[in-house]
This record gives sequence, C-alpha cells and structure tokens, in this order.
Amino acid sequence: MRHLSFRVSLIVMGLSGIVGQIVLLRELLVSFYGNEITLGIILANWLIIEAIGSFWIGKSVERTTKKREIYGLLQLIFSVAFPIALYLSRTFKNLIVTVPGEGLGFGMIFCSSFLVLLPVSLSHGALFTYGCKLYSQYSQEGPSSIGNVYILETVGTLLGGLLITFFLVHYLNPFQIVFIISLTNTLMTLSLLWPEDV
Repeated sequence: MRHLSFRVSLIVMGLSGIVGQIVLLRELLVSFYGNEITLGIILANWLIIEAIGSFWIGKSVERTTKKREIYGLLQLIFSVAFPIALYLSRTFKNLIVTVPGEGLGFGMIFCSSFLVLLPVSLSHGALFTYGCKLYSQYSQEGPSSIGNVYILETVGTLLGGLLITFFLVHYLNPFQIVFIISLTNTLMTLSLLWPEDV
C-alpha cells in the first residue's frame, strides 16, 4: 500500500511541477509586461533553481535515515510555497515601489523572478532526488529504478499539461488552481507519512 501511494506521489510531483510552472509563468509575464526575453529569464530561473534543489538538497539523501519523512516535508513545503509564490508574483511590484506601467530591466526581472520561484522550485527539484532514492528502496531495483521515477514523473507532467490546457485555465482562476494542487500534495504527504499500523 505504501509503495502504491509513493508511485502516485511521483505522478503528482510531475503534475504539480508543470502546473506550477505554467501558472507562475503566466502571472510573472503579466507582472513584467513580458516578451520572449522575459519568458526565457523566468524559465531559466525555474530550471536553475530546480537543479540547485536536486543537487544541493539532494546531496543529503545519502546521509539521512529519514528519507520518507524528508520527502513528505519537501512535498509539504511545495504545498505552502506555491500559493505564497502566486501571491508574490502579483504583489512584488508594491515592495520594490515601481511606477504603474513601468517596465523592469533585465536585472530586476532576473532577481525578482528568482526570489519568487525560489521556494517552489527548490523544494520541487529536491523531491526528484529523494524520490529516486526512495523508489529504489521500495522496489529493490537499485540504480535502474531511476528510469521508473522518470517515467512516473513524465506521466504526471503529461497529465498536468493536458489538465491545465483543457480544463483548469478555462474554468478556474489561478488561486483555485493553486489551492487544488497544494491540497493534493498535502494529502499525498499524509498518505505517505500515515503510520501503517493505524
């Protein structure tokens, strides 16, 4: 049962990643009055931070015995950080005191989007590394299990892409979308951390 919950959690990880990326990208593009360069900066920041999370936080995976608990904690951090990032993507201009209608320069776009995306992308990147290690423990397949984690995450990414393209953006506002994704991740955390003997 725990192994099944973990497989579903990996699918949810992929789904949450693509939905989070699209929602925050749309919001930041509106805030920055964006063009192709702005789009490239935001996507680059997302990938850079995910890589940092996967490498930097993921390095601790070999040193801890509480991998499942940390995986759940990272999923919970993602659940909390996502709505905060959405809120900040709409309000950060009030913090830096810009004139209404003012376009921001390259440096400000890079720094602002980096800080907005930091907690979401960092936790999501670390989830993959911990997911690979946990999957190898559950399945006893060793290093080859990483391919299965890729497959499950990709399935989630495809489902998330279809879901947000054909349903979510047409019928729900961004805060409703974020609430659903955060709630789903929180429920997955509870299913993974719930004691098996209860």
